[in-house]
Amino acid sequence: QALARSPALRRRHDGTLLRLPLLGPVRRKLILARFTGLFALMYGAGIPIVDALRITEGTVSNTAMRDGLRQVGRAIAHGARLSEAFGAVALFPPLVTRMIRIGENTGALDTALGNIGYFYERDVREAIERLQAGIEPALTVILGMLLLAVMSAVMLPIYDIVTRMKI
Repeated sequence: QALARSPALRRRHDGTLLRLPLLGPVRRKLILARFTGLFALMYGAGIPIVDALRITEGTVSNTAMRDGLRQVGRAIAHGARLSEAFGAVALFPPLVTRMIRIGENTGALDTALGNIGYFYERDVREAIERLQAGIEPALTVILGMLLLAVMSAVMLPIYDIVTRMKI
């Protein structure tokens, strides 16, 4: 409830989620993949960059990333190049900035954004597969320990009764 009531707390919480050791980079890449895919689609359809940024900003669920996109939109509205605006915000990795710069220079910004989205989607898929592969042995050990606990809870009382019986 506190996160829903306090925008500052929500922003700090979302920023912390992006910095988590294992899941933070995956979250960031997933957000970037969704954002760049939608942004490429809108730009390719002829929607102005500032309007496309404002619309895609509403689709990003992470408030820290949303604030970063607002900063980018303000910088572009003040006359900055798209790659410079993204480079000025620390939330966006250098790959995004370089690919956007390449897209600006070649005139194929929608293709460059689509490539970023594809790259990050593939990277997220591979990262999730690696996480699953790492979790499987841990889950096996945990299930084995649970099974041992259940067996002990059932067998120890029976063993105790059998050892107390006098024949």
